[in-house]
Amino acid sequence: MTYDVVILYSNDPDDVFDQNDYISRHMPLVAHEWKKYGMIRWFATSFGNNLDGSKPQFAICCVITWETEEGAKAAFQGPEGTKIMKDVSNYSTKPPLFLFGSTLHSSQLS
Repeated sequence: MTYDVVILYSNDPDDVFDQNDYISRHMPLVAHEWKKYGMIRWFATSFGNNLDGSKPQFAICCVITWETEEGAKAAFQGPEGTKIMKDVSNYSTKPPLFLFGSTLHSSQLS
């Protein structure tokens, strides 16, 4: 099975997050730098209000899928990982929360 890294950006009132820069510049940089480590795909989600109208805890979520856990760890620990983490301050005023885990199951409906 594949390996996923979930990246969550908080939704506090004082947070500033440049979605355009994140999608158009940062994530292409990530894909370019980490493809050699087995990065397969990524997607990002911008959260709206919860069904009850309340504000969600997180504003943005990105999921990066890798061929292997070892590849993901090598990417984060390599020099490219340092470069990518330093870039976060260019589009976000707060660092993200990272969750790491093996893909339990994946299914696509037609």
